[in-house]
Amino acid sequence: MPQQSGSTAGIITEETERAHETRIVNYASGSTGSMRLSYGWEEGAPLHLIRLYLAPTASQNRRFSNDYVVQAYIYGDGSGNRIRFMLRDGAGQLEGSEWYTIDWIGWKLVEWDLQNDPVVGWVNGDGVLTGQLYTDSFQMTTGTGQYAPTGTIYIDDYQIVQYDREPTSATDPVADLPQQYKLEQNYPNPFNPTTLIGYELPARSEVRLEVFDMLGRRVAVLVDGVVDAGSHQVSFDAAQLSSGVYIYKLQAGSQTITRKMTLLK
Repeated sequence: MPQQSGSTAGIITEETERAHETRIVNYASGSTGSMRLSYGWEEGAPLHLIRLYLAPTASQNRRFSNDYVVQAYIYGDGSGNRIRFMLRDGAGQLEGSEWYTIDWIGWKLVEWDLQNDPVVGWVNGDGVLTGQLYTDSFQMTTGTGQYAPTGTIYIDDYQIVQYDREPTSATDPVADLPQQYKLEQNYPNPFNPTTLIGYELPARSEVRLEVFDMLGRRVAVLVDGVVDAGSHQVSFDAAQLSSGVYIYKLQAGSQTITRKMTLLK
C-alpha cells in the first residue's frame, strides 16, 4: 500500500489505495490486469507524495543499463496531477524522470528514454545514472496549477525496453541521408489522442501523407507538398475522431506505403 512507504505524505488514508484491477486494462496489448491507484490529497499539507515502491528483491525487478527506455501505459483521469518513474542506480542513488502532468483521459504510453531524456536526482541522487539500474517506484504528486484533490488512475504494461539506435556519421552528411523511402510505425500506438508519424525520404520529393478510416474515407491530410530529403516527423491529433483502427498512407516519389494505427479513447 502507498501508506507503507515512509516517503508518502499529504494523503487522505481512507481515499488512497493501490489494488489489482481486471476491468480496466490495456486490451491492445492483451493485458489481463492493471494496477489501480485511487488517491486523495490532504488540503494544506506541506508535501504531497505517493510512492508506489517495488522491493529490489521482487522477482519482476530486473537489472538494466542506461541505454534502455522505461515505459508504462497510464490510464489518465485528466486531473492535472503528476506522475514519474524512479530508479535506483549502482551507486545506491535515487534518480527519477521528469514529472508527467496527467492532462489526458484514457490510455497513454508514457516513456523515459534514459539516454536522451532528463534525469532528476531525488533524496541522495545527483542526476546521473551510474552502473546497473533497477526500479524503485512510481511516484505521484499534485499539479503545479489546478488539480483534482481526489481521483483514480491505472497503470499497465510497465516495461524496460531497448530500441535499435542506428549510428550516424558526424563528418559525412550524405551518409546520414535515408537510402530508401520509409514510413515508420506511429508512436505511441495505440494512442489517445495524439501520435507521431515518422517518414524518410532519400531525395527531395513531392509528399502526400493522409489518414483514412476503415471504410476508406479520408479523415486527415498531414503533409501535401515538396519535402527535403531526410527523416521527418508529423503529429496527428485525432481528438475529433472515434476509437478504432485507421490507415495512414505515404505517397512520395514513385512509392506508396501504408500502415495501420489504433486510436483508443
